[in-house]
Amino acid sequence: MGSAGGWLLAVIVVTVLAAYATAGWLRRRFEASHPGEYPLFTQLVGDDPLLTAAVFGGTAAGYAVVLFVIRFVATRALRRHGGATPSPGRAAVAVEWAFAAWWRLALVLVVLWSPLLVLRWPGAVNPDFALMVTEITTARSEYAPDAFKPYDVYPIAYSLIPEGDLLWSNHHNAFLTLLYGLVTGASGVLLHSYIPAIVVLASSQAAFTIFALARALQLLGRHVAKSWPKAVALALTVGCVMTPLWSMDLSKNPLFAAAFVWWFGLVVHAVLSRDAVRRGWVWEIAIATTVMIVSAKFAVYIAVVGALFLVFRRRGWLGVVLGMLLPVLVFQIVLRGLIGLGVVISDDPVEARVLQLQQVALTLREHPNALNDDERAEVEKIFDIEQMTKVYNPENADPVKSSGYEENGSYRWRTVRQEDWSGFTEIWAKLAARHPDTYLNALLLKSDRYLDPLARAYPWPPLAALDWQLSYTFDLTGVNDAGRAALQTGLADVYESPFRYLISPSIWAIFTILVSAAAITLRRPGVLAWTVPLALQAGVAILSPLNGSGRYLLGLTYSAGLVVLALLAQRGDAAGETEPSGDGADDLLQTDAASPVTDVAAPPAFPAEEAPLRKGFSPASNAAAMP
Repeated sequence: MGSAGGWLLAVIVVTVLAAYATAGWLRRRFEASHPGEYPLFTQLVGDDPLLTAAVFGGTAAGYAVVLFVIRFVATRALRRHGGATPSPGRAAVAVEWAFAAWWRLALVLVVLWSPLLVLRWPGAVNPDFALMVTEITTARSEYAPDAFKPYDVYPIAYSLIPEGDLLWSNHHNAFLTLLYGLVTGASGVLLHSYIPAIVVLASSQAAFTIFALARALQLLGRHVAKSWPKAVALALTVGCVMTPLWSMDLSKNPLFAAAFVWWFGLVVHAVLSRDAVRRGWVWEIAIATTVMIVSAKFAVYIAVVGALFLVFRRRGWLGVVLGMLLPVLVFQIVLRGLIGLGVVISDDPVEARVLQLQQVALTLREHPNALNDDERAEVEKIFDIEQMTKVYNPENADPVKSSGYEENGSYRWRTVRQEDWSGFTEIWAKLAARHPDTYLNALLLKSDRYLDPLARAYPWPPLAALDWQLSYTFDLTGVNDAGRAALQTGLADVYESPFRYLISPSIWAIFTILVSAAAITLRRPGVLAWTVPLALQAGVAILSPLNGSGRYLLGLTYSAGLVVLALLAQRGDAAGETEPSGDGADDLLQTDAASPVTDVAAPPAFPAEEAPLRKGFSPASNAAAMP
């Protein structure tokens, strides 16, 4: 990629961010005078195009200024310096001491986050976790014939459900479901309570998150010679106070984010190292990759993309294949084998069509005659169109796909067959050609809060106790009630103050994106190997079922400090000599090209939204127990 391509990508990033910020402004302006209604952004733009253009232009200019400031600071930091190196001050010595070993960085994180971890203890569970445990600890025969089972909650089409008594499914990722279910079930059998399992799982996840961040910081710090970028990266990591809170929430997103930052540090380290990958790196990247793909299904694509960037661009490709691609291959073979044998219930393809469903539902709601008779008949095989348009929620895709305890009649999961989907994408494309403005409105309505810096979207995980009963309760009432209540009150007060922007997931994500864009324009070594996986996560958030849920941005949030180090890192080890890079770097991914060693000074060696329309039940009574 040449410099023109890098700048083109930067222009696209600024344009997209400005468009989302403008959409947020339009939403707030509309909702102030139309409470309870949803905006159609294209109509609002048409009503006041000049003012909208001014807001968009001003926002784009602001983002461009921030991008140029980041680029200017990075350029200054990467410039050659002559003369003697001044003696480091006490702060620099402290920073270098911490970055000398991952456990020291972990100690810093533990000490500084300890108040939040203590208040958050013993962690939290949510309806998804309870359903995952239900799948492993109960069987179909324990339910009445007409009772809702876990696969009715999601739901999963009956045509995908094999014969048998098992409930184990791949809806939340089969292997994470198995882990949660086995540990919690064992706790129930041995200790007659699920609470010890929750404590162990939440505490282990928090410890893993701290380790992963510390290890990633240390790995990237090896390629940064100056102390101040390391201090900034550590300050950003510590200052993201949502990290310790999410680290104790038992769900796929926090676990994936923790594994991703470890994986991120290992990938960037491999890109910047002049030597072939070593055996220890292979083991580490294999573990990090495995945890990633076990926690979140979309992680498979991130792992493959990262592996491809490395395998074709550096020595030691066999280690990359063994550490990054082999876990993915084994994972897919075992999972598909279990599904083929009928041991695991396949996930429903409706989950991968969230954006399509929202766009079709809004189009048919706003334009009831948009389909001809044949197209309507095809869609009616899958959805009850009348109910689909009735239950449509612009910021939550769950109602359209009938996720929830109450059957709303939208998705015909009991009768739909896989062949019924064969013409759906073609119909979706035809509707897009007929009503492109409505499709754009549906996209923004479902995703604008993710990249709107002023969006009011609750950034923290659920803190309330979950009233859910199986053999034993998941209710944490009586365990650190005062601490969790104080934390919830404090976060609510912060959220209503100007400090809200310090905990906004969208602002942290935007910062990570802008630093990545600056790195691309500077053509930093190996930049695509780490910016593309970050971009994929932004796309996953936009395509997720909820609008503005902080958990879908955790990979970007956790990486805020790491991208600063990646931006200022040099090839080689900061403790020794480095290879020149910067504006003149010709190969964004090459790490083993022969080039003379120079004297370049390297940079120094609202919680309820998280579970909308979920169903709570016990096998015996099948009674709802909402959190």
